[in-house]
Amino acid sequence: MVGSLSILLPLSLSSALLSPDQSEFGSTPHCPSLKIIEQRKSNDAEVESLREEYHQRVATLERKVYALTKERDTLRREQNKKSDAAALLKEKDEIINQVMAEGEELSKKQAAQEGQIRKLRAQIREFEEDKKGLITKLQDGKTLDNELEVVEGMKLDRGYISPYFITNQNNQKCELENPLIIIHEKKISSINDVVKVLELVLQL
Repeated sequence: MVGSLSILLPLSLSSALLSPDQSEFGSTPHCPSLKIIEQRKSNDAEVESLREEYHQRVATLERKVYALTKERDTLRREQNKKSDAAALLKEKDEIINQVMAEGEELSKKQAAQEGQIRKLRAQIREFEEDKKGLITKLQDGKTLDNELEVVEGMKLDRGYISPYFITNQNNQKCELENPLIIIHEKKISSINDVVKVLELVLQL
């Protein structure tokens, strides 16, 4: 009896799951279990379809993201090139402005130098005119060589007024080196006329 119970128990459970018209080895289309299985298969197919659609959409989005990223990188490189070009142009403009400023400064200096050159040329012309007062002295030499000594200075037509001007008693000449000369428009009759000038000379 124990063995028969163990055999009948699964059979009874199987019979309970089946309808009264279903045998052990047969089934009808109206079986609830088959409907559940078919529904699950249908759900699995839908899930698989959705999964495939999802993968396709993800792949499409990945391609779009890749294309957009590539386009962004290209635009960024172009923008960097434009930025570099703009920076280079700005640097060139600054260099041009500096060169132009230096050119203007040099032009001002050149104009000032030309003015100084004109003044120097005028002084040279005056000096050439004053060369008429050049004093040359020729003396017999004791050697076989000829020497030329040129002395630039001022010639006084009337000579010195006082013998106290004589510095060389043998030749009766007044020779001064780097003297301070006072030129006055009138005759100096008193020392008081040149006291202030002499005081300034003493301060030098």
